[in-house]
Amino acid sequence: MSDSQKRKHFRLEFPPSERPKLKVGKYELVVLDVSEGGCSAEVDPSVATAFAHAGIRVAGTLVFANGEKIEVEGEVLRVISPGRLAVLFLKGPSFAKMMTEHRRIRAKFVT
Repeated sequence: MSDSQKRKHFRLEFPPSERPKLKVGKYELVVLDVSEGGCSAEVDPSVATAFAHAGIRVAGTLVFANGEKIEVEGEVLRVISPGRLAVLFLKGPSFAKMMTEHRRIRAKFVT
């Protein structure tokens, strides 16, 4: 893999039952994966126009399956497909939080 293809941050993918929610105002997005630098998320197609293009500001609360909440800020980096987008965090979860969440998921799903 070339250096240009390596990710800057560890990315954690979630099993469906453990997916965090990103609450942005009156909207709730389902987070598919998250890192210190951003996330990919799904939003109901009926409200997808609120996040329809790059540059839209995103500020809200990332709520993990265990109830822990983290305030995040960023912007839509790109629309992957209708209802699915990539968010770039300007303020996001810490590396320590990412590792704690990784350990929690592994303990629950890996025997």
